[in-house]
Amino acid sequence: MHAMTAAHKTLPMNTIVRTTNRSNGKSVVVRINDRGPFVDNRIIDLSKEAARRLGMIGSGTAPVTVEILGFQKKDAHYMPTLKTLAQGPKRQTMSSYFVQIASFGRIEGAMATQEKYDNTLGYSTIIKDTEYNGRRLFRVWLKGFKSEDEARDFIASGHFEHAFIVRD
Repeated sequence: MHAMTAAHKTLPMNTIVRTTNRSNGKSVVVRINDRGPFVDNRIIDLSKEAARRLGMIGSGTAPVTVEILGFQKKDAHYMPTLKTLAQGPKRQTMSSYFVQIASFGRIEGAMATQEKYDNTLGYSTIIKDTEYNGRRLFRVWLKGFKSEDEARDFIASGHFEHAFIVRD
């Protein structure tokens, strides 16, 4: 309840995710350590402390974005420190342009695609856990585009059939 943890229906245990409250822009990093939530329209159930930091104690729920950051070793039972996270991969750019290269109904397909195409021409991959028409989708996005024109040029190069620009 007081740790920076969360429950998720399908992500592997010890997955580290950044959860952002879309209403106020606040973010927290939590470790998946439980299953749930068992409510159809919810994608993550945060600990009380994580919910407090996101400013959602009063309302109980909020629209959020969940971004997979990585995984802890199976035998690790701790959250990474801010110093550890700072030593991890750096964002290439603060642009809000992404190129969606795939989407899946199962996390395993998204994770395999993320691993296969990470660092394609210098762009890194992320997985966005979303809902579309009442259906859960794991979208694989390339990030690091400095502008919409750069993203359009990348799509025009033909590396991914049916790719399209997303603005987050």
